[in-house]
Amino acid sequence: AGARNLSAFVDGLAATRPGEPPHLTVIGHSYGSTTVAKAAGHHGTLDADDVVLVGSPGAGDENPRASDLRGHVYVGSAGDDFVSRLGSTQDASLGRDPASEDFGGTRFTVDDTRDFSLDDWDTNLDIHSSYFDEGSSSLANIGAVVAGRGDHVETTDHRTGSNAGWWASEAAEDGWRATKAGYEKVEDSVTDWFRRRLGLGG
Repeated sequence: AGARNLSAFVDGLAATRPGEPPHLTVIGHSYGSTTVAKAAGHHGTLDADDVVLVGSPGAGDENPRASDLRGHVYVGSAGDDFVSRLGSTQDASLGRDPASEDFGGTRFTVDDTRDFSLDDWDTNLDIHSSYFDEGSSSLANIGAVVAGRGDHVETTDHRTGSNAGWWASEAAEDGWRATKAGYEKVEDSVTDWFRRRLGLGG
């Protein structure tokens, strides 16, 4: 329903602009990117020159390739943006990860290099919402697309492989860090206890 409403809205914009139609870019962030992709796919009617999908959890299961969408497809995905890692070919997903090599969109650079952490959701949410930060390379690349200067977009490599194991590996890494920190804390406590028992000070 959102995809249909978006297409109708874009049609309305075009109807209010007589003469030569302007270069039109439609940008979707997070779940909104799935809505944009559905609107721009073969089953939708979105008429745009460019589509920008940032922090996307998937392009819709009916759009396994960027070529399934109308317009040139640009993708921004921070490496550890947990939402952008949700895209897969699994039945329960929202479609393929637009940043993946198989999807084939133009992936542009973003600045945020912070790490995902199961126990630091403030940082995780910051990563997911960093694409429009003032002065960021992500915003500069989006601006180039909007201006019709796709040749000025700074590109980066696609993701390779599957996202299926990413959550598990990140959870394991977080678990290892927590275990290591806990061990070091216990080790320090035991050392302090022995030093006090031996009269060696605190």
